[in-house]
Amino acid sequence: MPSPAGTQLPYSVPYTGGLNVDWDVMHFKDATAVVGGTLSYVGRHPGEFDGVDGFARLNFPAYTTLNAHIGVRSTGFEANLYVKNLTNKFGFVGGQGDFGGAVGNSGGYFAQVIQPRAIGLSLSKDF
Repeated sequence: MPSPAGTQLPYSVPYTGGLNVDWDVMHFKDATAVVGGTLSYVGRHPGEFDGVDGFARLNFPAYTTLNAHIGVRSTGFEANLYVKNLTNKFGFVGGQGDFGGAVGNSGGYFAQVIQPRAIGLSLSKDF
């Protein structure tokens, strides 16, 4: 059965936004200390249409994440210590009713979530 005209498409997010800030904190010899961050917003969005696999349509709430980094940039080289999802927010990317006939599944709903807080080091070199 088709959905009524004007029904929002599955997983389409009507409102998203982001703010990115990078700042050269200090210059010394051939290197620069840098610090920065990214604030990202993903608005409320729907899952699959009603009735897909016999389940009602899911609606996923909005979420906001914050990423931050600090590092050093030099001629052709950069090193950054970063934290993704600094506030360890929980957000849904998608999901739907479980395929009851799939191996190992007992039916119900499942969802994909954003990555929890992650800390790492990135190194890059221009050639």
